[in-house]
Amino acid sequence: MKVLTNDGRVFTGILKSFDQRMNIILANCFEQVHSGKGKPVESEDMGVYFIRGDNITLLGRVEPSLKDPEAPGDEPIAPIQHY
Repeated sequence: MKVLTNDGRVFTGILKSFDQRMNIILANCFEQVHSGKGKPVESEDMGVYFIRGDNITLLGRVEPSLKDPEAPGDEPIAPIQHY
C-alpha cells in the first residue's frame, strides 16, 4: 500500500488495519524522502506506523518491485495549501 499525506509525505507498507474514519496502520512501513530535483530518493524505515484518516490524500496498491528505494521516482508533490 502506498499512502500520500496532505503534507506531501509518501509512505509504503503492508496494510494491517483500518477503521470507519480511514485511520490506517501500516506494517514494514518506510517513508520515501525526496531531497530535491536530481537527487536520489532516500528511504527511511518507520516499522509499524499509524496514519490518521484526515491526513490521507491518496492511497493505492503497489507492486512489490515498487518498494525498492533505489527505483527511480517522480518529483515530490507539493503540500496541500489550506486557505
